[in-house]
Amino acid sequence: QELNNKAQESLRTGDIETAICRLQSSVDLDENLFETRYNLAVALTQAGKYKKAKEQIEIALNMKPNTPEAYYTKGVILEGIGANIIDNVDEDEPKEVLSEEEFDLEVYELSTEEKLEVVQYFESACTAFEKYLELMPEAGDKTQVQEKIASLKDSIKMYSEKTSKTNVKETPKKVK
Repeated sequence: QELNNKAQESLRTGDIETAICRLQSSVDLDENLFETRYNLAVALTQAGKYKKAKEQIEIALNMKPNTPEAYYTKGVILEGIGANIIDNVDEDEPKEVLSEEEFDLEVYELSTEEKLEVVQYFESACTAFEKYLELMPEAGDKTQVQEKIASLKDSIKMYSEKTSKTNVKETPKKVK
């Protein structure tokens, strides 16, 4: 519990890496504490380490499946993974800092597989946000979450259309 409390203080002061280390130490001591798993997922999310955060939030939700905040966090994580695919970010690699000119010039075209992955992550994020609202129908951020869901659904539609367009093959015209 002491490691959890110190980790919370580190998160409040913006020292995310220290918080992650403390929470990981806490998990090493007792891997069956929901609060530690949940807080580790939050800290990893703040650090942009979405894949690792996803592992932790899944474990936390298996421990306490009716925790609204955990579903919200899961939605943020899944949305982050999808966004990283779109932005061609590998969270396991150090981030390369690009100048504004380089950033504007760098264009990355998603493969059909990547578009499908984005759609799957965004659909799962919508499901998680919807579960959050189901468990907390009077949530103070209900409107913002509903807007987030609508935005994700717009992205899903866009990437689904792009995927279907790339899969369309022209059929040869019959010669009379």
